[in-house]
Amino acid sequence: AADLLRCLVCTQTPDTAIRIAAEQELHHYSTQHGFGLALLEVLHSPAIDLEMRQLAAVLCRQYIDSHWSQFSPGFREPEVLYEHKSAMRDQLINALALESSKLRTAASMAVASVAKEDMPDLWPELIPRLTQMLQGGAPHAVHGAMRCLVL
Repeated sequence: AADLLRCLVCTQTPDTAIRIAAEQELHHYSTQHGFGLALLEVLHSPAIDLEMRQLAAVLCRQYIDSHWSQFSPGFREPEVLYEHKSAMRDQLINALALESSKLRTAASMAVASVAKEDMPDLWPELIPRLTQMLQGGAPHAVHGAMRCLVL
């Protein structure tokens, strides 16, 4: 995760050569199994700068759009491994309750991307989990679940 974080930081530098090299490295990472999980690890790390966590969430959604299902129109190899999909679904749901509204919004967009591919057959627990979050009453969780439902 440290290499990924360094790469994310370098994508934000004004130095064109460093930024382009970091973008190429990110593209390489995106072809490796576990990239989505690594991005979610950054997203869930409170010690990491908010902007980097938000960038990780946005990149995770883009990764999902490109690699989640071989049947989606913009699919690129490799497809996310089945066991990684399960872990990513859980981590994305948990991200809906994060402290930052920007992170919750980015996570809800990633959840919507997964739901578009997996609902209802491959992710039957999504609606019950969102309902549970709404009924739990924790403000961040309620906001995250609502953001997800409107998408």
